Amino acid sequence: MDAALGSRILNEVRGESLEEVRTKLPQTMTPPTPKPSQNDHNHPPTKKKRKKGIILGSIRNAYHQGTAQERVSAINYKIKTTGMHELDDIVAQHFRSTKIGGLAVTGRYLPLMYKIASTLASAPNNKAIIIIDYEGRFRASGLTCNEDDLEHIYVLRPPENTRDQPRDNIIETENYILFNDRARHSACRELWGTIVLGGVAGGDITAGWRGWLRVDREEVQPFPPDTSIEEALRQREKRQRAVDAAGWQASSAWGGFVFHDSRT
Repeated sequence: MDAALGSRILNEVRGESLEEVRTKLPQTMTPPTPKPSQNDHNHPPTKKKRKKGIILGSIRNAYHQGTAQERVSAINYKIKTTGMHELDDIVAQHFRSTKIGGLAVTGRYLPLMYKIASTLASAPNNKAIIIIDYEGRFRASGLTCNEDDLEHIYVLRPPENTRDQPRDNIIETENYILFNDRARHSACRELWGTIVLGGVAGGDITAGWRGWLRVDREEVQPFPPDTSIEEALRQREKRQRAVDAAGWQASSAWGGFVFHDSRT
């Protein structure tokens, strides 16, 4: 996708700040349910009727106030899949080993976030996705899905001083998708969940300075130690092609895989 077109789409279609969303919500939604107190931790409020078939249960774990161990101890806990089978296998293995759900990514994680979001929004998955971007680096030009699917990726860029309030930001965006007329076209899609960029908690996927899956550029084999300068110069174009074609390496204690930026 052309970078200029991508930036325009992201700015015009999804480029609303948290304050703009908050300003619009009272005009299009019923008052939100009061936040539960600590005493109400095990007794969540009665669920509102879903509007136009969006399935919200898939993001409940993202802002549950309990500990990670409490979340995974729920009888009906289900590991979410991304449509990237190698990644899904690693997430499942991590859960079996640690009994902690979710995906935490560190390193050069943006290419993987673009890949996951594009895969989820495109057929056959056809999901709606929330991106909470504290870093302000997520760009539509990095996505590989078509423009129709791009309409179902919702990007919120809250102020940095709200990093410790991921639950509130997720609820704000969930309410926007539910009740704002501009999100009506996503009513037929299941809301997969939330990706948090620049944070270490709050989402189904978090990407930041701490994580158990690391993303780095795939290593390109160096010249052999006995390569002469003349031979290296002769092979420089071939080597540059190898560097340009290199993918990304995702690694963890539970496995790894290589993926490529499909834009190249």
